[in-house]
Amino acid sequence: LRAVLGQALDAPVGPASAAGSGAPRRGAHFLVAEDNEANQLVVRRLLESLGHTCEIVGHGGLALQRLAQGGVDAVLMD
Repeated sequence: LRAVLGQALDAPVGPASAAGSGAPRRGAHFLVAEDNEANQLVVRRLLESLGHTCEIVGHGGLALQRLAQGGVDAVLMD
């Protein structure tokens, strides 16, 4: 987790990079498995405040199904 967050935080977020790709850069995309609605809100706000995006599912079984579809940089679950 620390490595993914570190790499994502090192990359510019928002406007296109000076490298000239023209595409906006973004942070990591997290998949979060959490059944508690208050915790869902906290983790979403924290990740978004750091420039990341996230999807939240209610339990680990759903997380495994979603993970199989790809497009996720890291998974947070307890």
